[in-house]
Amino acid sequence: MVQDAPVTRLPRPARCVVVLAVLLVLSVASGRADAATWSQPDPRGDGSGYTFSPDPEPCGTFETTPGVSPTVDVTRLRVQHRRQVIRVEVSFADLRHDPRQSTTVHLLTAAGDTDVELFTARGKLRAWWFPGAQTQQQEDADAAGSDCSFSGVYEGGRCPGLRAVSSPSRDRLTLTAPRACLDRPRWVRAGVTSSTDVDGRFEVDRWAPADDDDAGPAVYGAKVRAPRS
Repeated sequence: MVQDAPVTRLPRPARCVVVLAVLLVLSVASGRADAATWSQPDPRGDGSGYTFSPDPEPCGTFETTPGVSPTVDVTRLRVQHRRQVIRVEVSFADLRHDPRQSTTVHLLTAAGDTDVELFTARGKLRAWWFPGAQTQQQEDADAAGSDCSFSGVYEGGRCPGLRAVSSPSRDRLTLTAPRACLDRPRWVRAGVTSSTDVDGRFEVDRWAPADDDDAGPAVYGAKVRAPRS
């Protein structure tokens, strides 16, 4: 399905508060190659699940167990930096149309960061554009200090021509963003985080190097430079 991204102020779903409580917001560098196309696999079954218990008070505890459902198990991230658009392909072990699933494509350029939230609503894949989301989340986390958790409301931006396509038969999500939405960057780095809730177990996987853990949602791949004019 294809859906242009509208302009809106979208409160994060309640489960996103759990994401922020579980995960530290980091930016982790990975890869050094510069190219018009970059692709790298992600190991199968390397995600984690989190189960919350309110004891002990006041913050409770999270139990972490390995493994995630195949529909959120990221297996490859591919980025193409074209003359007019940036195309990001995310492959999964077994992608399905699941309204509980949320996938975030992280984009980073010299000008800053942008998150694109992909989720299914009323049978259609929706895409929401959030400039500066990672930076704002880090500021919220710093402001919260030693509090048990933090949350925030992030204002969506506008990206005319933003398109997202779900292809379960190919186990793939494809995001196409016009370069103009990112001020026509000389290079872009991308990452992805996918999550779902299965009977109270919050499952998270992301593309990451083999030696990386699930300490934070924003892991970026190599710089992919714009083609020469």
